[in-house]
Amino acid sequence: MKQENQNWEKEILESMRGSSRAVPDADLFDKIKRRIELESVDLIDSTMWRRAIAAAVLLLLVNTASLYYISLQEEESKEEAYVSSFKDLLLDSNYIY
Repeated sequence: MKQENQNWEKEILESMRGSSRAVPDADLFDKIKRRIELESVDLIDSTMWRRAIAAAVLLLLVNTASLYYISLQEEESKEEAYVSSFKDLLLDSNYIY
């Protein structure tokens, strides 16, 4: 099997003897260059990028502000609950049985 593969390779290489080297057309480079120049590249406008970044920053600020506001509300409700329970404790302790 190995011998057959080697013979096949030798036959292929021998068949290429005497053949000339491939030569491209003279204007091939110009054709390629024109095709590259004709291809359009879609770029996103810089104003579009600025708007997208501004929207992302605004969204981040709104989310941060809302989280801060929620945490303040939770803190106030905890304080109110503490004061209410303290008042209940005082009222119960002053109650005469």
